[in-house]
Amino acid sequence: MRMYELFEDVTSYSTELDTAISDMLLYLKANNIESISTRQLVKSLNDEGYNVTIQSVISALENNPLVQVATVDSITVATTDSVSASGSLDSKQDNREKVQAMAQKAADKEIK
Repeated sequence: MRMYELFEDVTSYSTELDTAISDMLLYLKANNIESISTRQLVKSLNDEGYNVTIQSVISALENNPLVQVATVDSITVATTDSVSASGSLDSKQDNREKVQAMAQKAADKEIK
């Protein structure tokens, strides 16, 4: 029973960390910020109570669709728009506003 609880705690922590990272990346994308220093992301996560290193963050970002490139020095947010190239500017703005609202809602949830 105790082994199950330990495994569940690790899985829960990993999921929470992935969510926190994705929330930060969504915030960057919503604000048209193309990259962030890996050290700055690690510092922000550590300030939020996560115990992470640069290597652990890079590993966590390997399969994250919001990341174009993750190196020891910087993380570049993927620039692909969910709107097709033929989409109107209004629909792109609507999507940008939706992403920003989602990021804000997720950030507010983390604060509570």
